[in-house]
Parts: sequence; structure tokens; C-alpha cells
Amino acid sequence: MLVGLLCITSCTDECETTHTYKTYTPIYRQVEELRNSIQFEEARDLKLPGKIYFKGQYIFINEFQEGVHIINNSNPVSPQNIGFINIPGNVDIAIKDNALYADSYMDLVTLDITDLNQIKEVARVENIFDNFYAFNVDQDQIVVDWEESWESHSFGENCNNNDDVFIEPIFFRGELTTTDASFAQASTAMLLLQVQV
Repeated sequence: MLVGLLCITSCTDECETTHTYKTYTPIYRQVEELRNSIQFEEARDLKLPGKIYFKGQYIFINEFQEGVHIINNSNPVSPQNIGFINIPGNVDIAIKDNALYADSYMDLVTLDITDLNQIKEVARVENIFDNFYAFNVDQDQIVVDWEESWESHSFGENCNNNDDVFIEPIFFRGELTTTDASFAQASTAMLLLQVQV
């Protein structure tokens, strides 16, 4: 009987099951490059608009994570898109007098908009929002996005065991020093901008 029991146990069917799961790999940009990217550019189409700010005859519209559109609204029947301020990582803006305050990933920048043809950065508070973003271990790069992909791996399993429930995991790759939450910090950034203003 013992021999028979061992045979039955050893004859348990084994199956190979493939599990597919989602992975996210961080996409980095150099911090120095981001801080040197703010500039006035030609007008571009609105794709993912966010915060809107009115000042005089002009409308300033945030393009999520990219910058600010400038609209000349002197003729409300036919508003003119006259330019774009490239501000990487921008989510929120505020204006006081002739100063435009904007978040740029982990920094708060101040732009002089006295002359819309010569917009220039006049001040920057670095790393004021650094708790919201993930950096690489050397702190010289910041995560600006995540690359999504799917991976599959095969595992040997007991074919007779159908009671297990497999929960598909999500994996984040890369060595980070803080948790990235760059797509969920709009309200906090707005709050801090209002305090600064």
C-alpha cells in the first residue's frame, strides 16, 4: 500500500502556466536640461489644457506637463493664440502684477511677462516640490514619465489544484529615492503657488 501511495503521489500532473503582468520603467531627463528649457515659442494647438488664468486682454492656459499657451482675447469673437511658454512639468500657474508663477516639476519659477515678446525667467526656488517626484540615486535626473510594457513568464503548477487565485502584479523598475506622483500633485502645487503669491 505504501508503494502504491507513493506512485499515486509522484504521478500528480504538472502543468506549465503563463502569467502576464504589467511593468513600468521610468523615463528620466537631466535636471539641468529641464531647468534650461524655459523659453517663449511659437503658438501650438491645445491638446491637454488645464489651469486657465485671465489677465487683462490675455488668457493664459496651462498645457499639462508642458507649459502655458498665451491667447490674445482682445476680440472675444476671434481669440488669437499668439505664443507658448515652454515650461517642462508645468501643472499650475498664478499671476500677480507682471509676474507669472509656475511649477516646473520640482521647482517654482517666476517669469517676467511685462513684455510678452520678451518673456524671461527672473527667479527660481529649486526643489520646493521635490517630495512629489522620483529621482535617480545620483539626484541628477528626474522621472518625467513611465514606459508601460507587458511581460510573460511561465511557471510549473499542479494541474489538479484549481483553487489558487493569481493576482496579476505590477512591477516598477529602476532605482528611485522617492515615490513618483507627478500626475497627482496638481492640487498641492496650486496650494503652494497660492502661498508663494
